[in-house]
Amino acid sequence: MPVTSSRWVPNRAAIRAGNDALGVKHTTKATLRVLNLARVRCPVRTGNMRNSHQMRVEIDSARNYVVGHVFTRVKYARAVHDGRKSRTIRPVKKKALRFFWKGKWWVRAVVHQGPVKGRPWLRKALREVAASEGYKISRSPRYTYPAGRL
Repeated sequence: MPVTSSRWVPNRAAIRAGNDALGVKHTTKATLRVLNLARVRCPVRTGNMRNSHQMRVEIDSARNYVVGHVFTRVKYARAVHDGRKSRTIRPVKKKALRFFWKGKWWVRAVVHQGPVKGRPWLRKALREVAASEGYKISRSPRYTYPAGRL
């Protein structure tokens, strides 16, 4: 699930002709910089999310643009990046929950977790690289973002 992407619009006629290798090269280089900076800034507990970062560069000659995507496919990345509301966890098939926490086993009927504040490492990496490269950041119509978050 991609969390953020950058977009750069090069010369339309050159992309149609397939001659804009410089634009693709520049976008690939900037996307790689965002990927490396995101890996450095990623919050780490086990290293799983940091190691899962990937990048992809798409060339769309029909709509005349090159897009670089930096993303992670870890399920909990969105909650860490954007934060989440408080929630209550209840057992589904049993009467109680059993879990290991702070060195011992606990048994509880209900567990309340407080809200988690977001740590937007991808967005910060994108903004820093985009500012230094002169890119314009735009929201991708393919993905949904919380209002006012990009």
